[in-house]
Amino acid sequence: MAGGVAFLEVKRTDHGWHPHLHVLFDGKYFPQRELSKLWLRCTGDSYIVDIRDVPGSDAVRYITKYCTKISTFMSEEDMVQIIHSLRSRRTFTTFGTWSHWKLSTPPKTNEVWIYLYPLHQVMHAAERGEAWATELLHQLNHRPYLLPEGDYDQPPE
Repeated sequence: MAGGVAFLEVKRTDHGWHPHLHVLFDGKYFPQRELSKLWLRCTGDSYIVDIRDVPGSDAVRYITKYCTKISTFMSEEDMVQIIHSLRSRRTFTTFGTWSHWKLSTPPKTNEVWIYLYPLHQVMHAAERGEAWATELLHQLNHRPYLLPEGDYDQPPE
């Protein structure tokens, strides 16, 4: 059996909105070229997929990055548009053997969280040039993303 979790990310590009999924899958290896063909068949116009091995310790960071990702470089108009577009929409899901995970249910823990600043205050502090805020936003938004080696920028045959 296999399972996983998928997160929807929507970015603004020069060509309009670009929705895409980030999926963490626990199962047997699936060849990238085959997955690309299946994705093209499902979507009708998209064939780009990226598969890579994610060690266990990096899996937590990967999941956390995409379920908390924000865009500080999005205009206020775009931010309002995306908030209204995604309102009451599911932006993540679990599947397969991970289906029992309830990602939107707060964990039962004795830990006490102390909330220091709302996001808008962090963003304003970064705009004022405050180093702590700039570094925090950098850490949230600018993890390097490298494509794996291979010729996968062309549609599959």
